Amino acid sequence: IGQRLPRIARRRKSAVQLTLGCSKASHGHHSANPNPCQRDSPVGFGPGVFLGDNLQVGATIGVGFSGITGGVLPFAWKVPTEAFVILELSPEVRPMAYFRQDYLFGPDSRKNGSTLARWGDEAEAGAGLRFSGKLDGFVYGSVREMAGVRYWGIGMGAVL
Repeated sequence: IGQRLPRIARRRKSAVQLTLGCSKASHGHHSANPNPCQRDSPVGFGPGVFLGDNLQVGATIGVGFSGITGGVLPFAWKVPTEAFVILELSPEVRPMAYFRQDYLFGPDSRKNGSTLARWGDEAEAGAGLRFSGKLDGFVYGSVREMAGVRYWGIGMGAVL
């Protein structure tokens, strides 16, 4: 008699992200630390629901921190919020898209650093593919704004 109700998405794996990266300074770099390192670690939790058999939508909220050493980007605690969509084409391949905004607790130089953010201080939008089975990981592209600068990026990773 009519429409199916959305069902709750059950996930067997939790998502925790930790990004650490350092770079060798190029000639002419004038930072107090000639080899700046990036630190970024959000942890988020939230619901997802299936709309139909193959479409999952959801939202998360969490806590984390970010910054780049050497005075490049001051340390700040953050509250990330994210909306996401995952389309299950097969059990092994799932295209996905997300939009994340971070509210920061830190120095004023990190506040209001994104024109994309409707609330919060930083924003990121991305799309990619998630793989499972023998190859359990992801590839994605994104645009991120923080501290008044826009970054374009690509990434890949494995789910451990």
